[in-house]
Parts: sequence; C-alpha cells; structure tokens
Amino acid sequence: MKYIITTIRVLFFALFIFLLLNGKMMLWIALYAVSLLVALLFGRVYCGYVCPMNTLMIPTEWLSKKLKLQTVNSSKWLSSGKFAWFALVGSVAIMLLAQKLLHKNIPILLIWLVVSVLITLRYKPAVFHIVNKYVRKMPFTTQNRYNRFVL
Repeated sequence: MKYIITTIRVLFFALFIFLLLNGKMMLWIALYAVSLLVALLFGRVYCGYVCPMNTLMIPTEWLSKKLKLQTVNSSKWLSSGKFAWFALVGSVAIMLLAQKLLHKNIPILLIWLVVSVLITLRYKPAVFHIVNKYVRKMPFTTQNRYNRFVL
C-alpha cells in the first residue's frame, strides 16, 4: 500500500510539473477545486495524495532528519496561524500586483513549493497541517476519521 500511495503522489507531482511548464496552472486549480468536493466524502485527498508540497516535504523531512537539521520544537511564528494568513494575503496581493503592474503571472505555487521544502529542512511538515488548537477541531484536519488519507 505504501508503494501505491508513493506512486500516486509522484504521478500527481509529475502532472503538477507538466502543467507548470506548459503554462496550464488553471487546470491544477480546477483539480484542487474538485478535490475540495471529494474531501466532503473522503477527507483530505488533496493534502494526502495530490499536493506537490506534501510530496516534496516527505523526502525533505527524511533528509533533514539524517542530516540532523530538524528541530523537535516548532517555531511560534509558524504554529500561531498568523504565518498562514500572512502567506495567503501576501500571495494573493503579489499575484494581483504582478498581473496589474508588470503584466506577468508570478508562479506563486512554485515559490511556495520551494518555501515549504526550505521550512521542512528545519521544522516538521506538521507546521503546514496543524495551524493552531482551534483549527485542529475543524473537519478534514489531521484529527478526524479520515487520517488514512494524510499518510
């Protein structure tokens, strides 16, 4: 089962790279939207299988443990929830400003992919999945009955 899950993740990562290189990121956004609907029935399918960040964070976490770079304690600025909101608002603002002023599309998903790998070198990937104690009680977070999809 572990190999099947890894294969699915790698295939979706390859699809992400393919769509990114061909300028078809709207198709990826459509896949994300569909995964939100699927999540109503099956839990966090996107986070568990499809998300390119999660796919890269798994080997990055393994590497950082081998190199003894990762710390046990997560940073307050990551786990407080403020970073997530700052990242969301900042990403939308950067995309809109770049589109209006520069007439360019910024590959914000690719930027966050790199940021997630760099943060995972120091902190556990859980900082991306558990925002704070209030969010943990919401549906489709890491403490619900669908944990098997978040492997």
